[in-house]
Amino acid sequence: MLLPLSQSADPTFGKIRNLSIEGLARILQTGVMRIQEAYAHFRNRPDAPIAEIHEFVKRIPLLQSELRLLNQHINISELLRRTTDGLLFREHWQRERGALEGDSILDALEIEVKKEVD
Repeated sequence: MLLPLSQSADPTFGKIRNLSIEGLARILQTGVMRIQEAYAHFRNRPDAPIAEIHEFVKRIPLLQSELRLLNQHINISELLRRTTDGLLFREHWQRERGALEGDSILDALEIEVKKEVD
């Protein structure tokens, strides 16, 4: 299944697209908790008027869709975290950052040569 990458197809995407992993986790957790609270509120009101029950039932497909998208974002963020926490990624990132900050390219090459020799 493809993940829609537009704010109109996935409102959560618009909120998280430029966030760090730490900020992303908070937004996703808040979204899941909001949906869980909506279901809990409905279940805890056995004496709710028929009109309110009808309105909630109409919202169920939207809540399910939103929860599915949130779960997709959570799964993707877990994959990203595993990758970015890895040693190879961090070393590559440090070399790129060093190059952008003006570190000597010879220092980066020296590190690479040393690794290959070891």
